Amino acid sequence: MTQITFLASSKPFEIPDEIEEYNNRTVFEREEDVIFFSVQEVDDYWKKKIEGLFSLPYVYEVNGVGNRLFLTYIGKVSGIRRCVGNLPSTKSTRFRRIQTKVGRSS
Repeated sequence: MTQITFLASSKPFEIPDEIEEYNNRTVFEREEDVIFFSVQEVDDYWKKKIEGLFSLPYVYEVNGVGNRLFLTYIGKVSGIRRCVGNLPSTKSTRFRRIQTKVGRSS
């Protein structure tokens, strides 16, 4: 089984410079500082699997949602309507993470 997290957005994704710089680091003071936040385009396989689940036009696969870099990202883009997981678009600014376990056949 695979776990995958999606990010749906009203605008194309742009990683903030602050996060990009952190992701490019190679030296860390503590082991717990070795974290990352990354976003990739959803491939055709997943596009078919999640078709109709999101009402926002841009959907990405994300990694690192459970760390402080994601919170930095949310803080930078809080004016843009986004959701993580499968949430209906609303006017509230609540964010929730949903991981879906799925089997991917070759």
